Amino acid sequence: GTLAYLTKFYCASNNIDGTLPTEMGRLINLRDFELYSNMLTGTIPSQFSNFKALKRFWITDNHLTGTFPAAIFGMMSLEDLYLDENNFEGTLPPELNGMSKLKDIRLSNNTFTGCPPRQLYQMPKLRILYIDNNKFECVLESYVYTGPVLEDLQVFANSFYGPLPNVPSGLTSALQVLVVSYNNLNGAIPASYGTLKNLLKLSVSRNNLGSTLPKELSTLDKLEYLDLTGNKFIGRIYNEYSSLKDLKKVTFYDNNFSGNIPAGICNLITQGQLEFVTADCNPSNPKVTCSCCVCSNLIIAPRHGYGA
Repeated sequence: GTLAYLTKFYCASNNIDGTLPTEMGRLINLRDFELYSNMLTGTIPSQFSNFKALKRFWITDNHLTGTFPAAIFGMMSLEDLYLDENNFEGTLPPELNGMSKLKDIRLSNNTFTGCPPRQLYQMPKLRILYIDNNKFECVLESYVYTGPVLEDLQVFANSFYGPLPNVPSGLTSALQVLVVSYNNLNGAIPASYGTLKNLLKLSVSRNNLGSTLPKELSTLDKLEYLDLTGNKFIGRIYNEYSSLKDLKKVTFYDNNFSGNIPAGICNLITQGQLEFVTADCNPSNPKVTCSCCVCSNLIIAPRHGYGA
């Protein structure tokens, strides 16, 4: 019928329940498939592999189940893949690397396990990768920084463990957002993070990180947001951090820093640039002294995307 020529299927936020009909696989000219925020159950039909021209597959916020849908591998024109907020499980297949046109992958809030394949981070056109709020459990390796155009990487609320990996020598990273909060990471922030020159947001909160902060972070001229909350960092906070002229929010709270928060950082607030600083400066049990800080646990919840 005439539906074979349909290029966009949009039925989002309509309380649609039941399973996805296999007959939809006949819609071979689809470019955009949007069924997010419904109550769909079951798995993705294998017939959906017929969507050879599809550019966006958006089924966020349903109750879909099963392992990573094999039908996705037939969608060779796909650019945006949104499977987040469902009940998918199992490991991620390395064959994802064959999806060479993908620019945006969102797999958050499922129950994927194991270790994401190296190929996932290194896809040639991938700019956004959200794999937060799953059950991934492995050591992070240096290749997570090496996507040629990867700008936004969010892996928070999993069970990644071990130290933060060094940024490979000589790498020019495109990363603007790096969120590794709420994992089981330990050790220090590598000095090589100072080479992530495009970084706007760095959140390492609620891990087991320690040691002193590397001065090299103060060379991240574009940094706007730095969240160190809930770790075991020690030592003083260097005055060099006052050189971060684009900084808007910084949280030092719930660590073991000592000494004074540099006056230069407080000057950024006076100048109207820095919105707030949190630190362990409560008068009843101060670890640091600060004339401009919020001396309490001001929690900034992690969200999708930059600007949280």
